[in-house]
Order: sequence, then C-alpha cells, then structure tokens
Amino acid sequence: MEVLFINDFRKPDYLNDMIYHGLKGLWNLSISETTYPSYMIRDYPSKSKLYGRGFTLYACMKNDVNIEIEETILQKIADKFYDLIVYGSISRCSFLVSFVTSVYDKKKVVFIDGEDEWFISRPDLVGKGHYFKRELLEPHEGVQPISFSIPSKWVTSVIPEKTKVLADINNRAYRNYEYDSEQEYHNEYGRSYFGLTVKKAGWDCLRHYEILANGCVPLFEDLGYCPETVLTSLPKELLLKAKLRFRKDELPDQKEYSDTVYALLDHVSKKCTTVAEASRLIERIV
Repeated sequence: MEVLFINDFRKPDYLNDMIYHGLKGLWNLSISETTYPSYMIRDYPSKSKLYGRGFTLYACMKNDVNIEIEETILQKIADKFYDLIVYGSISRCSFLVSFVTSVYDKKKVVFIDGEDEWFISRPDLVGKGHYFKRELLEPHEGVQPISFSIPSKWVTSVIPEKTKVLADINNRAYRNYEYDSEQEYHNEYGRSYFGLTVKKAGWDCLRHYEILANGCVPLFEDLGYCPETVLTSLPKELLLKAKLRFRKDELPDQKEYSDTVYALLDHVSKKCTTVAEASRLIERIV
C-alpha cells in the first residue's frame, strides 16, 4: 500500500509522531513524506531540547525517509497514485487539503486531530475523510476515537525487580526535568511497584503508557470519570480495579500484583504500541 503522510514536522506533536512511527513500522506500507521528520531520526542532535527532553518517542527511527517534492505530490494525487493519504495533524498542517478532497474518495483520506481541546479542530472536514479525534469527550457523527501509544522497544516482557513502592516522578510535571537520562527515567518506573498518573491538559498522556510499559502499575487519579470515547486503547477496567485494590504507600500482595502486571503488559503489547495503534487505524478504514 502506498501512503502519503502529510505533516510539516516543524515541531513535535505526540499523536502525529506516534502514528507516523507506527505506520513506518508496518512492513506492508510504503510511506512517502512531505517533509523531513528530523527530530524522529536517530542521532538528532537536539533531543534534550524537545518537550519532555525527547524521552521515549524521539530520535529513535532509522533514516529511511522518502520525501516527495510538491510538483511530484501534485501529479501523483491527480493520478490517484497513493492508496491512502494521512494528515497526521490536520489542525497544524492542512497542505493541499482542498485539492486532495476534490480528487480522492473520502474513504482514502485520513484526518487526525490530536489536540488536547475537546472540540473538533476542523469540523469542515468531517465527512470528507476518516476523521479521528483524540480527546473525543462524547460520540460525534463522522468522528472516531484514537489514542496515544508507545514504541514497542520500551515494553518489557518480564516484571523488573522492585526496590520501592512508589516511583519518585512528579506526575503533574509537564517536563521530566529531574531526569537527565532517558533510560534512568524508565528504570525508575521499572523498579517501582506503582506510578502515579493523572489527567493533564487532556485525558490522554504518554506517561500512562510509560508506566505500563515498564511493568509498573499506574494508579490513575479520577479515571472513573473518563469518557468512554477517550483512552479507548488503555486497559481501563484493569486500571480501575488496581486503583481500588492497591495503595500507593504499602507493599502489595506479590501474587496479586504479579497477575495484575502481566495482564497489563499483555494488553499493552497487543493494543498500546505505536504499530498496534497504526494497524488499528488501517483496519478501520480499509
């Protein structure tokens, strides 16, 4: 399948970058980019200056980018060369959208709206393609939910040895200033039984997935108030049970804890990786 991924990649955008990472990981897709995703490529020199110091998602991809120049893109769109056109962040980059929607069947166009705000960023495009919204607080005709995800490299297959009850990470911080090392940041969750997490600007947050991926149980504040149409890939039922059963200030029953973590890891490896989310997106539109 030939896919054109449209985004200007001027600065990091979590959902755009997660979907891009996932699509690039699907062996049966040939991805063409409109611009160069420099901050996604290994050895990007300014990773520490990115949001969250670039932990988990950035500077982690090999350089196999296939950039199309505008003249070539225009001709290929006119010829309907691409099997699918994906707008990774329609609120931030709508390059050629009028032309694309005038030429392509709506079943072949994807708009991703990853903003924290609950409202639909581009209501004029709903119905002109598959429209996916992250913070979809209630059902909306023509709009489908979509969630954050995490690269599979961070998902452990075994429970790390635990040396502390609660991870010493500020769950309300917007940047991980207290950690200079990406690996040490992940290790802190790995050696902890529990990690605190909360709704921030939106319900979805990379931290939920980082805690889970490291074999740590998230104690998610107020998760019971989360709408059904948000965090649709997260194992909400398991997390709600964990919040009721475990306490952040005491050691858990080891068997019960182990059973919980392995159930969470199984879910994350199948449902919450970038490739899993990208696969689910493709499955819903073809």
